[in-house]
Amino acid sequence: MEKIDLKYKIPLQGKYHKGINYCPFCDHEPNNIHSEIIGFADSNIGTMVIIECPNCFEKWKFHARKNMHYDIFIFMIEDKMQKHFK
Repeated sequence: MEKIDLKYKIPLQGKYHKGINYCPFCDHEPNNIHSEIIGFADSNIGTMVIIECPNCFEKWKFHARKNMHYDIFIFMIEDKMQKHFK
């Protein structure tokens, strides 16, 4: 996993969920999961992606994939498609 900029690090929070594409609380499937990332957190089992559901506003987390989630997240910020970071 590449080094994540500290401005995108947040405390570990939310429910762990393997089904990364939909909310474990309301089953809502966001159009683009990377636009719903609110940050990344370190855990004893690796780096986690933290998502906030745009439907119910609950948070869930899953393992960040090496050279994937963070890179797409940064691209979305640069392309002004990320909701939580401008």
